[in-house]
Amino acid sequence: YKNSTNTLLFDKSRSVYGINFVKREKRRGNPFGYLILVEGYMDVISLAAAGVMNAVAGMGTALTPQQAREIRKLTDTVYVCYDGDDAGRKAAVRNVEPLLAEGLDVKVVSLAEGTDPDDTVKKEGADGFRKRLEAALPVLEYKLKLCEDACGLATANDRAKYVKAALRVLSEVENAAEREVYLATVSAKSGVSVETLKETLAGVRTA
Repeated sequence: YKNSTNTLLFDKSRSVYGINFVKREKRRGNPFGYLILVEGYMDVISLAAAGVMNAVAGMGTALTPQQAREIRKLTDTVYVCYDGDDAGRKAAVRNVEPLLAEGLDVKVVSLAEGTDPDDTVKKEGADGFRKRLEAALPVLEYKLKLCEDACGLATANDRAKYVKAALRVLSEVENAAEREVYLATVSAKSGVSVETLKETLAGVRTA
């Protein structure tokens, strides 16, 4: 591969690395039920070498709406599998948004700290990598897990920080029923009643 700059014929904002191979596999009768979105070219190459043929990558740090539309043409479900470090987790949270805007069912895969899909498939094999896909979380659950991992729950102060962070996440959820489901989860982990969480969330949403 060659990572060139944009030209009249090559527009990174509209290109998805590896999507041509996914299309080829579909023509051969391999009906992938989902695509795996990874960060880099080498992740796609390593996964393909291990027999995982439905991985694609963006052509830069930010996934564009045009790239999300290209992915939407081929699947209803995307597993976002970025690097297992802080930068990768932040990129995953950021890049799910164009996919959600296209109405895709999005789940986020967690990798071991400091590893990427290339490392993971080489160390754990295709079966090990697929087990990580099976453990992937819906976007909201993943965001709340990041809050828990960052704040902890061991002390009262930890739980207070967790509640504050989790409510910031839930303040972005428009569906009231969905918010209530996740408020129950936050309540169970923090020990704060759902009623108190609702009152506090109302203040966050109007701030």
